Amino acid sequence: MTFSSHHLRRMFLLMTAGMILFTACSEDDDPAAPVDQNPSAVIAVFSDPHYFDPTLGSSGSAFESYIAMDRKLIAESHALTEAAVSAILSTDANIVIVPGDLTKDGERSSHERFAAFCAQLEQAGKAVFVVPGNHDVRNPHAVRYEGNQALPVASVTEQEFAQIYAEYGYDEAIARDPASLSYVAEPVDGIWVLGMDACRYSENEGEGHAVTGGRLSAATEGWIKARLQEAQAQEKTVFGVMHHGLLEHFQGQKLNPISADYVVDDWARLSGEFADLGMHIVLTGHFHSNDVVEKRTSESFLFDIETGSLLTWPCPYRIMRLNSDRTLDITTAVIENIQYDTGGDAFQDYAYGYLESGMLGLSTYILTSQFGVDEQTAQMLAPVMTEAFVTHYRGDETMTAEAQGVITTLKQAGDANSLFMASALEALFSDPPPADNTLTINLESGMVK
Repeated sequence: MTFSSHHLRRMFLLMTAGMILFTACSEDDDPAAPVDQNPSAVIAVFSDPHYFDPTLGSSGSAFESYIAMDRKLIAESHALTEAAVSAILSTDANIVIVPGDLTKDGERSSHERFAAFCAQLEQAGKAVFVVPGNHDVRNPHAVRYEGNQALPVASVTEQEFAQIYAEYGYDEAIARDPASLSYVAEPVDGIWVLGMDACRYSENEGEGHAVTGGRLSAATEGWIKARLQEAQAQEKTVFGVMHHGLLEHFQGQKLNPISADYVVDDWARLSGEFADLGMHIVLTGHFHSNDVVEKRTSESFLFDIETGSLLTWPCPYRIMRLNSDRTLDITTAVIENIQYDTGGDAFQDYAYGYLESGMLGLSTYILTSQFGVDEQTAQMLAPVMTEAFVTHYRGDETMTAEAQGVITTLKQAGDANSLFMASALEALFSDPPPADNTLTINLESGMVK
């Protein structure tokens, strides 16, 4: 008799759970005493790895032109994924979740190589679950770089995505949505991983690029709600997983043209209805920030736990412990070292410098080209705009006196553009509760400490 890897993994998890239960009982324990039935697990999360197959080229003028307008450590993606997998292998996590943008631009070979990293985690007994991001499927920008040329390479269809990641959610699903790449899996008895696909890859060909925004079709929304009703009836603990934010992570995020596409369409209604159907946790990515926000309805609550990109400073990953008392302990770690030439700099310094310089150029470009700001004003605003984004990416934001001074100056100017920019900067610097990097959530009451 032969067993597939996901059957072997399931046996491993059941054996581990059995050993934990056995060692927790002493000879004096009453075998007839009631056993706490609430499930427990340790879940590792890393998001937006944007893995780029090194054989597709990471040098030359075409590649340099691409990364000049990008804040991600694309050339370092192999080393960063390798470091993240190594770090998670050293933890006691038994579930690993990756909320989308698995690849740079959906290159088939990048998917295949990233799936090989998932296999390393599974071989160590860790159940891996992925969902697609906006970069991952039917992407017209899937290319390889040769000198001054960017040459098309094969991307993947939704069917091919499900085949490549068959053992990381799709083949082991207990339910699949026929209208999308959404699914439900139960890696541990009592815990459902509900992967939700809001990506709009069917529109990519017409647009000529990967559509950034997210939207749940009526069919997929109905499918998700039916699964949540089943989970409530069976008293399952649901971890929603979606690439796009289900909540705004700063005030006005969906109204700001720079950030609107990072929150799913109709988010206010969807988040409230999902919360009332028992979804208290959703794990997201997309905006590259390490941020946690909450929503309260008259009946329930929901926390959107966004994990920053592996390729954007501070290059974080999360470890979440679901305890049998229905508390969820969340901690954040960062990648400290990678096998890559950082020019002698400590990796965290290298990553911070890369992000800061890249965001400074990008901020200047946005201010002058999209908002019509003159060069002198852009020189004043770009460092504060950069500071706002970098601080938001890190989480647990604080504002410097210099940034506050610039925002005050913009408010005093009084014109519509200045007031809009002041409001946008203030929103990025503001960090309403709860904390972003270290916190404990009670899944019964919604209380946080």
